[in-house]
Amino acid sequence: TKVTITPVFGLIDEESASDVFVDLVDNSWYSAAVDAMVENGLMAGVSEDKFAPEMNLTRSMVVQILWAMAGKPVVNYALTFEDVPAGAWYTEAVRWAASEGVVSGYSAETFGSNDAVTREQLAVMIWKYAGAETSSYNIGSFVDSDQVSGYAEVAIRWAVENGLGEAVMKMSFGNRIGFKSCGTVGDQWHLPFWGFLVAELTEDVDLPGVM
Repeated sequence: TKVTITPVFGLIDEESASDVFVDLVDNSWYSAAVDAMVENGLMAGVSEDKFAPEMNLTRSMVVQILWAMAGKPVVNYALTFEDVPAGAWYTEAVRWAASEGVVSGYSAETFGSNDAVTREQLAVMIWKYAGAETSSYNIGSFVDSDQVSGYAEVAIRWAVENGLGEAVMKMSFGNRIGFKSCGTVGDQWHLPFWGFLVAELTEDVDLPGVM
């Protein structure tokens, strides 16, 4: 039997996330990041008491987070993605992201809503959200730099230039990013990105590994 989990995004009380969600471990390496994301209304778990840190982070989740960052604007834009049904929890987020050029999907018909987001896809989405500045920063220090997809190269350069890649290197990944790898909601690789987003929103964040 297929189980459908619907993530819930929004504010909770001012308790720490681990006080609310029974599946979070107190004082774990992801605690500060999860607390910051939840307290700022960017994530709020999959139910009232479950955060699901081991659940794959999907493309629709990332878009929903960025939409929340933008203030959840309502836009009038015709979606062509056949895998984004009307009324889904992520529909309006995808509509906004597509209208703003933050996402373009795999094709005009396919967004890949439930696909686990890869590290380079995540970098591209955040890069576009942040304004898609050009970057020629040297990423040769990563041994797998030749594996980044062409569409993501500038985004990865920008991410490394802004300290996100260096933060990854400091967090036990050595000098390999694994651009096409995926991760869970609480994946250690995502911490610098969550820190970056919260810092952009609040201008006040202190997360390990975030420059």
